Amino acid sequence: MNKKVDVIVIGAGVVGGAIAYYLTKKGKSVIILDQDEAASGASGGNNGQISIIDREPGIELDWAKESMKLYKEYEEIDEFETDLELTGGISLFYNEDEIRIGREVIKKYNEIGYHCEILIGEDIKKQEPYINTEIVKGAAYCKEEGKLNPFSITLGFIDNAVEKGSKLFNKTKVLDFKVKDNLIQEVITNKGSFYAEKVVVATGAWTRDLMSKLDLDYKIFYGRGSLMVTNPVEACIKGPIVPGCFTIGTLYEGDWNLLGLTQHKNGTITIGQDTRSFNDYNKGISYEGTVHLAKLFSEHFPELINLDIIRVWSAITPHVADSLPIYGFSGKYHNLFVAAGLKGAFTIAPAAGKMAADMILEDTYDHRVEEYSPARFEKGEKYEN
Repeated sequence: MNKKVDVIVIGAGVVGGAIAYYLTKKGKSVIILDQDEAASGASGGNNGQISIIDREPGIELDWAKESMKLYKEYEEIDEFETDLELTGGISLFYNEDEIRIGREVIKKYNEIGYHCEILIGEDIKKQEPYINTEIVKGAAYCKEEGKLNPFSITLGFIDNAVEKGSKLFNKTKVLDFKVKDNLIQEVITNKGSFYAEKVVVATGAWTRDLMSKLDLDYKIFYGRGSLMVTNPVEACIKGPIVPGCFTIGTLYEGDWNLLGLTQHKNGTITIGQDTRSFNDYNKGISYEGTVHLAKLFSEHFPELINLDIIRVWSAITPHVADSLPIYGFSGKYHNLFVAAGLKGAFTIAPAAGKMAADMILEDTYDHRVEEYSPARFEKGEKYEN
């Protein structure tokens, strides 16, 4: 089997899948490597929400707008289903201070063309009829938010890339790199060596460990996020519901247990999330965290307390210390492109993946991504978690 191609993409999540998809569409030969299987990381443990007002205006919002168009195109040309629904979404507030900050936040989104407002009392119930407004005092509503199917999209990118000629290697762990003259010459794995002109790293939470093999220390850390899913029921949750602290920037460091949920096309409701810090990629489930999530859901939706929880799972999710993605070419290894730590990746992955493919092929460059450059972590410094 030919193990020499134009581009190697390490990581078969939604970001790596999107990049491989667009590189393949441009006629390039691509190998995709994953240490487990496609969508087995954070992309497979996702709540499936489209998030807008928890990100700063700029290129990420442009990516979000373009991605919504691209999702529709994938379905129109019958490449894969996305289950995209722009239902509107809400962020929950619990006191007047949060509502006040929320008003300031949504003002800037309205000024750049989004349709946002603060909902109080019965207005919240017009969006989510079953929510308990004795607990929830207000909500930030964004019309352009919604939900999608994370598995269908991730596997859609990967499957389409493979159908067009890419090669996918599951259970293929990168062990090391061979480097010469600041270029990666060889990607060494448990299934032998692979060769390419360009190498893409889209490994999410595993990026810091992988880059340490190149004597680089990217400040990207991770936690374990747990969610649970109900049995299928009639439609009762309209759009994605998230904690307001994401919107107003008051999320605290460390472990947290906050309510966020989405009802999907098949009727199931995913409820999350319990997030805990770990240093060993532990995917275990916290009994205490699960019980607390169930309690939060019951308090917020007392009319839905008889729903059955049929499964609980966890995923390892990345976060970058400065809250910016790591996206672009390495300043040290000239044929290495990194795309990791993209917050709410499903909202922006199609457009970000398409731009990454263009950048890798040197077809385009947008100066707005300069602040995302991996070079900011390549100054010879070492970082502590």
